[in-house]
Amino acid sequence: MTLRRTSLIAAAIFLFAAAVPAYAQTGAPAASPESAAIPDISTLMHQVPENQNQADKIRENYACRDARQVEELDKHGHVKKTTASVYEISFLGGHQIQRLVEKDGQPLGAKAQEKEDDHIRKQVEKYEKEQQSGKEAERREKAEVTIQDFLEADRFSDPRRERMDGREVIAFDFEANPAFKAKSLTQKLAQALVGTIWIDAQAHEVVRLDARFAKNLKFGWGLVASVHRGTAVAFEQTLVHNEVWLPTYAEVHVSARALFFGVNQNETDRYSDYQRFHVQSSSTLFPPKGQ
Repeated sequence: MTLRRTSLIAAAIFLFAAAVPAYAQTGAPAASPESAAIPDISTLMHQVPENQNQADKIRENYACRDARQVEELDKHGHVKKTTASVYEISFLGGHQIQRLVEKDGQPLGAKAQEKEDDHIRKQVEKYEKEQQSGKEAERREKAEVTIQDFLEADRFSDPRRERMDGREVIAFDFEANPAFKAKSLTQKLAQALVGTIWIDAQAHEVVRLDARFAKNLKFGWGLVASVHRGTAVAFEQTLVHNEVWLPTYAEVHVSARALFFGVNQNETDRYSDYQRFHVQSSSTLFPPKGQ
């Protein structure tokens, strides 16, 4: 799990959890004519995480279910094991809080549920400590830096207006900028990725992201870890209750190695059953059963 999450960060968290995170944002119906000029990509990307604090508070009023399927692959790409899990998802700041409720079609037993509740409590306590220490604010500031790294390390092409789910979106492709010399880790990650981003023209929210590694990326000259070419991510979100943007689908293929361990697997997350409730305190992460 640690290796898979590390690879996921290398592949796309850098983009969709920092540069294009699933932060909630108040939406508005699309109204711009398709003939309107394409906005500047740099300006558009910097607008994505604006009003972040207010948006995160809106998201904290929502919970949903995440049906997750993980396929472990052999070296030939054939599926050797499949795991299906169901999570209850709630939101705290810019984070997803996941509570496992079902695995391979079977609900969790009492002891496993207690373990999950304890895990969530620790996540909340960690978040509150980061809030008090200022680390959470630092994380938000770094998101803007990451966007700038992305804009400098990549070049953008074919900006265009399209329609997606009845809304107008602005799409553009990205790939490595060969004239830019990457220095930081995020810049190197950006230069390894190619893909397409679709941004809602009115809400300035990322509607869809497709990104993949066009080359192998090594950490510590390959001795510490390496992410292999073909590692990819697809991410989608939608406007819920005409109020907030929330994830609906995510698909990740990871091929990577860290020290003496390797991973080659697919993960698919399908989010559904969004419910709105009022958060009484930071400890209230899920609505009562049946609500």
